[in-house]
Amino acid sequence: MLSTTTKSLKSALLTALLILTSCTTNTPQLNSEGYRPLFNGKNLNNWVDINGHENTWTVQDNMIKCTGKPICMLRTKKMYENFILELQWQHLQKISNAGVFVWTGATTAPGQPFLKGIEVQIMAGYDASWYTSDGDIFPTHGADMIPANPRWWKRSFPTEKRINPVPQWNHFKIICIDGTVSLHVNGKLVNQGFAANPRKGYIALESEGGPINFKDIVIKELPPSKTPLKKSEIAKADTGFKNLYTSPQLDQWQVTPNQKNWVANDWTLNHDGKGKTLWHKNKFQNFTLITDYKFQGKKEDLQKTNPLLGAIMLRSTRQSSQIQLNSKGSSGAVRLSTQRNTAPAKINADNPAPSWNRLEITRNENQLIIKVNDKIVNQINNLQSFDPIQLGLLSTSKMTFANILIKEN
Repeated sequence: MLSTTTKSLKSALLTALLILTSCTTNTPQLNSEGYRPLFNGKNLNNWVDINGHENTWTVQDNMIKCTGKPICMLRTKKMYENFILELQWQHLQKISNAGVFVWTGATTAPGQPFLKGIEVQIMAGYDASWYTSDGDIFPTHGADMIPANPRWWKRSFPTEKRINPVPQWNHFKIICIDGTVSLHVNGKLVNQGFAANPRKGYIALESEGGPINFKDIVIKELPPSKTPLKKSEIAKADTGFKNLYTSPQLDQWQVTPNQKNWVANDWTLNHDGKGKTLWHKNKFQNFTLITDYKFQGKKEDLQKTNPLLGAIMLRSTRQSSQIQLNSKGSSGAVRLSTQRNTAPAKINADNPAPSWNRLEITRNENQLIIKVNDKIVNQINNLQSFDPIQLGLLSTSKMTFANILIKEN
């Protein structure tokens, strides 16, 4: 329930936005004062492919063309606070899904192919009691927002249906000011969300199953908030992570022609527990590696079985390291080839199987720092090899890996 003060603020913001956005044109304001292109019609120079495959996002005929597979995100290189975003989009099949995200972080949420932020839904052929194909707005994966027209959770529903049927083009104007998101569909305001957190971040396009085209993507930056933003209101910035899983054929990995143990499954990589280590073709010196992992199976079955095991392998010419993953918890134990004993994890930071966990490995010269779900669980300070190393994924049980990202330090 909104307080009287909140309702008054909401009303004042709505009035101001209606004055600001009185234009009802159905095409982006390419020549209007203050607008500039986010997409130049020729390439993706202003964009970062976070977790897509090599051909998920391409440019043709002044459009960003998306295959819809895998489920993934393409974001801007720059962060934005207050702005007006305009674009046109076109679904190519009657049942399809995509979206525009605002105020996102730089990398995917743990165990998800999506970013934390505010999503403006772009769907076709889907309608239910808790979602529509007409421009829903909602927070994702740890973000927050007060919906203007809630029917389920924090999802704000559009006030009317204005989406043109597939394969016609549709125009979105998305206005983001001081934590308020307003959506105009084909020239009319139909939806809003308030008190968003974060309220500064990247803009992103979402691939979620069906082919879609985007064009005429322009932005008009507006003055920042008069009150400086808190750190918690700013999304996490880009620190240089790159995707290591960019092809369903696993082109960057050493895969034998008859390899069937490692199987690409959209945005995840599955292992049947019977194959050998999957090694990456490149070598790295000092780096931070992120990967999400989970053990396959039903919760009740995983509780009854002996521990299921996996590992991240680090191999050099003089020393190899094995960072162990355990379905019963306390993942992050480290076994070095030059030492007889395994260094156990100092704390248990695991989410119970079969939940997702995020593993982070930092290697700097002779040091290894292991984090599980953002908590330091182990640290090794006596590595004997400074050689470049090769990364490997190993599992003696059925496991799923995702969001395999690396940043060279």
